[in-house]
Amino acid sequence: MKAPLKPKSLPALLDAYAGSLPKILKMGIGPTVAGEYLHWDQLRHREPPPGLNHEEWWLGIKLARTPHFREIPLKDASGKPFRYSMPDGVLRILHEIDSKAGGRIELLSK
Repeated sequence: MKAPLKPKSLPALLDAYAGSLPKILKMGIGPTVAGEYLHWDQLRHREPPPGLNHEEWWLGIKLARTPHFREIPLKDASGKPFRYSMPDGVLRILHEIDSKAGGRIELLSK
C-alpha cells in the first residue's frame, strides 16, 4: 500500500498564501467537503472551488478544522502529539454507528 502524500504544514501554507487569506476566509470553507472528511491525498484529486487552487482550498479546510482539534497522549516520530478533529459530520456518523450497533450487540448477546 502506498503511503498518502503529505500536505505542506499549516505554517508553510500560511506563509505561501498570506495574501490569499482574506479571499479564503470569505469563502466560508468548512472542515468537510460535501460531508466527507478528506485527507490532502484525497482532496488534491477533487476540483477546488472557483478562484482557489488545491493548496488554498486545503488551507481553508485546515483553518476550519483547527478549533476542533483534540490532542491525544501519543506522539509521532518527531515528538509532536497526534491530533484529531471531530466536525459535526463525523459526530453524526459515530452516533449512527453507536445507535445501530448497540441494538445488534444486545440481540446477539441474549
